[in-house]
Amino acid sequence: MEEIKNLWETIVDADCWEVVETGQRGILFRSGRIMKKERKEIPSEELEIILQKEADVKKALKWYHHLPFLTPNFPEEFRRGFYGQPMHKNRFAEDLEPGTYVYPPFVSHFHKDSIQLQTGQIPLVKVMTVDPEPKTICIEGEVNFRITNVSKAYLTDHDYNASMLHLCRRKIGRHSRGKKLNEWADPSTLENLEADVLYEVQTEAKKIWEIAIPTISLNAYPA
Repeated sequence: MEEIKNLWETIVDADCWEVVETGQRGILFRSGRIMKKERKEIPSEELEIILQKEADVKKALKWYHHLPFLTPNFPEEFRRGFYGQPMHKNRFAEDLEPGTYVYPPFVSHFHKDSIQLQTGQIPLVKVMTVDPEPKTICIEGEVNFRITNVSKAYLTDHDYNASMLHLCRRKIGRHSRGKKLNEWADPSTLENLEADVLYEVQTEAKKIWEIAIPTISLNAYPA
């Protein structure tokens, strides 16, 4: 009886549901695969295109797609719906919209993150000047970012936020070398540094994780 009781308590305590709030997106893994869900809200213009493509497939298949025992050959970008109708892939998404999701425990894993604008602190960067007597310059700052595709970011790197911040740090270090102390006293040096780092980080973060970075602000001072 004790073993049955312990098993029941384990099942009760197991995580088997998750709430995705407004301003968030989630990902549900089951047996190592992402479970796609039908999108709740599709822009009218996009929905019109989807409906037209589905109508074209229905017309080509005639009545065959209604037969429960027959699986017609749908085009690659379509899947069979519950009632046999062709459903375009753009109806579904890996990023789950706000709502409550129930899933089997033990074989499932849920991840969620904000898609709103966030602010991250860039790890401190120290660089040496190229003066006859080198000085240490400390550079710190913050980056504003927004995750536009949670599933792409998570599948690329489970700790994508930290990796993005370290990308900023590497770019700062690269563009800060080879300067003299009097150059750091000129405000344009920091302005140019921000612009160069922002351009490169924007490009790479979007390509790698689909993270949008609108601004980066930096501050430099002697150690």
